[in-house]
Amino acid sequence: MSHDTVILKLIGGTLHKMLGGGDLVIPRGMERISDSGYLSLDMMPPCIDSITVEDGNPSFYAKNNCLIREEDGELVLGCRNSVIPDDGSVRSIGAFAFKGLPLQEVTIPASVERIGCCAFTEQEVRRLILPEGLRCVEPLAFMTAMDDDAEMELYIPSTLEEISYGAFRGCPLKRITVAPDNPRFSGEGGCLTDRRTHTLLAVSAGGVIPADTLVIERSALDGFDGSPYVTIPPSVQRIERFSFTGGIRMPTAVEFPHRARGEGEDARELSVFRVVRGSYAHHFAVQNQIPYEFI
Repeated sequence: MSHDTVILKLIGGTLHKMLGGGDLVIPRGMERISDSGYLSLDMMPPCIDSITVEDGNPSFYAKNNCLIREEDGELVLGCRNSVIPDDGSVRSIGAFAFKGLPLQEVTIPASVERIGCCAFTEQEVRRLILPEGLRCVEPLAFMTAMDDDAEMELYIPSTLEEISYGAFRGCPLKRITVAPDNPRFSGEGGCLTDRRTHTLLAVSAGGVIPADTLVIERSALDGFDGSPYVTIPPSVQRIERFSFTGGIRMPTAVEFPHRARGEGEDARELSVFRVVRGSYAHHFAVQNQIPYEFI
């Protein structure tokens, strides 16, 4: 076996990278891979060129340079030369499966029903069309931090039922399109919102937060690239932690409901807004001298 091969061994059910290199070989004796991405898949290098499984492995097989679990059809790990099989064999994409890979376009087949936590994080995907048949997108699935000139288009299918917090954190969304027959989500005003809970999940360039929004989800404005400021409508009752942090593109000012005027050299129109004690919104208000009241 060449020195360019990543050799894996089973240590307490966890993948451990033994040698850096380009080819990944899963031995026949490996029957389980830990779900703890921080100890296993999260540590796999993005430089992997190919993935193969030794003959006789009862739990995994490789196809199109993708590692797939036999039992449930989960794509466990991809590499920079992976093509997700479109023959119906892949039913879900696991946590960290494509983390950090240099992909600018991803084709997800219609057989996929779930995309796991951080599955495509740290990428530069420019066009993301989620397929009809997809039902769940888990937290931080497509979290990224692109260059200032990057743009991303997002399509939400009619079958999607669940989008967890931060699914598109940091994504510089140029356009958000939601299938008109999706009963759960809306793309009104260039924003991705949950119709049932009136929760803001993401905002595209030039987006205007709907007037009936009640909750701003974690990381909903992370990556915002609209006007120099964003207006929070008076309907908003709760702003979750990290709503205004971490993105490469952030509004230079945030206008909250119930206008008030700040004091000092940087006097500006601010507002009173409701926060949960100890939340990020609370600290944000204190640090920026924004009048607030507790929920």
